[in-house]
Amino acid sequence: MLERVEEDLEHWRAKGPVGKLHNIVKFIRASPQRTETFNAHAREQEEVDTYKLAEESTAELEVIQNNATRWNSTYMMIERALVKQSELNSFIQELGLEADASKRIPTADILTSDDWKVLRERISKSQEETLIRWVLRQESLGYALSHSQLRACVEAILKQQGDNKPLGKHWTTRFVKRHLQLSTKLGKRQEAARFDGFTPKAVNWYFDIRETEYGWIKPENTVNVDEGGIMAGFGLDSLVIGSSDPKKKAMLKGVQSRTWTSFIEAVTATGRALKPGIIFKGKELQKQWFLNEFELIADWHYITSPNGWTDNHIALEWLKDVYLPQTEPRDASDARLIILDGHGSHSQDEWMATCFLNNVYCCYLPAHCSHGLQPLDNGIFNVIKGVYRKELQRLASLTDSAPVDKVNFIRAYAKAREAGMRKEIILSGWRFTGNWPINRHKALTHPEIQPDKEKEVERFKRPSPPRLHSDDTPKTSRQVRDLAKHRSRPTRRKYSKVAKRLETLEMKVAVQNARITGLEEQIA
Repeated sequence: MLERVEEDLEHWRAKGPVGKLHNIVKFIRASPQRTETFNAHAREQEEVDTYKLAEESTAELEVIQNNATRWNSTYMMIERALVKQSELNSFIQELGLEADASKRIPTADILTSDDWKVLRERISKSQEETLIRWVLRQESLGYALSHSQLRACVEAILKQQGDNKPLGKHWTTRFVKRHLQLSTKLGKRQEAARFDGFTPKAVNWYFDIRETEYGWIKPENTVNVDEGGIMAGFGLDSLVIGSSDPKKKAMLKGVQSRTWTSFIEAVTATGRALKPGIIFKGKELQKQWFLNEFELIADWHYITSPNGWTDNHIALEWLKDVYLPQTEPRDASDARLIILDGHGSHSQDEWMATCFLNNVYCCYLPAHCSHGLQPLDNGIFNVIKGVYRKELQRLASLTDSAPVDKVNFIRAYAKAREAGMRKEIILSGWRFTGNWPINRHKALTHPEIQPDKEKEVERFKRPSPPRLHSDDTPKTSRQVRDLAKHRSRPTRRKYSKVAKRLETLEMKVAVQNARITGLEEQIA
């Protein structure tokens, strides 16, 4: 019997300070007399029960972590021990005077000052090492975490452990100082944001990361996600799929009722499409039967937002309810990768914390490069657009609120997805952009890539006249006037006439855009 007791004590000692504390608590609670003696040391003005240490558990700590109730009791034990540290030390010293060794706490279980220091840490050493590794990798992937994002990751760990107490005000600062691998630096957190076009410089930056930092992540665990929008009206020209930025929405001429509906699509590098997230404009889906009818047509994830676009809440809901369940790796230790744009909702604190907890890394595309580097934008969305147009012609026109219109939209979009989300088309998008198999040359020879912008010419160097070619086709009156510089007087006169005509057209477009915006606000 004594051998089994000693084995149990050694088993817990091997777990460090928490194991030692476990042995002390068990020793105290094993005897009513010792329990009362300890309470005498800990007693203040409140009831004696207030100072009782939490029930110990003889189960493995690893098992306790997976059991919310027992995990809570372990943390309660640590928390109460920290509050009563002086009383515990006093009690242990008093027991040390006992002549009978069996009545003394074994020397191997006595907590040192370093042990108490470890117990005060909110997360374990192994958890800290995992967090540091994830933070450093994420920085090498072009995105360095802020202090608030680091705090969110730690609080997410604590919440899983049943510890809902907030971190101290200076916890992250002390954490960074405590680990020499980390430091607080000035600079852009998101390197991808510094690019201003789809250029070789941006492409090379991106593939330097893809080739070196992501090579160990399997293609089946690599996902590209993007948000698109559909202007659902009636007629052949009633569809626009474009940027997820609401400021860049394309407006269509006509008197038909139009509704902007967004969708979040995701595809893996092995050609698998995840269920989409459909975002309707509005406050809520009005009736349960309405939602049930949606799911009968297509079992997707449906949600509403005031403007029909994603926000922090919707992005997080998609991450937790759509992405994580559908991409769970066969090997739980495998990491996952999301290739996405740098929208603010994709880097909010809770998004980053959720990614950390699930061993997910985020690769942010260089700014203004989505159309060239994103698999979904190269082939997949184009096919969906064409099929959706044809399918919509067979259905009644859609409006903002009538249930039948939203149902018709789901039917039309489901048909379009059947065509656009075929495995061969998805794989083609990955190949064409060079994302899988990884091929830098594919992206550098993309038909829409632009040359790198030359550095500023020295002030005393006379610039040579600009040459006009297809890539320099002027799109605004200002660009026309810029091209006219350093040319002969007759040529400048012709350019000036063109620029004036463009200015007139630009004014008309601005007026029409203002009218459209006003009408949209009235409809809303």
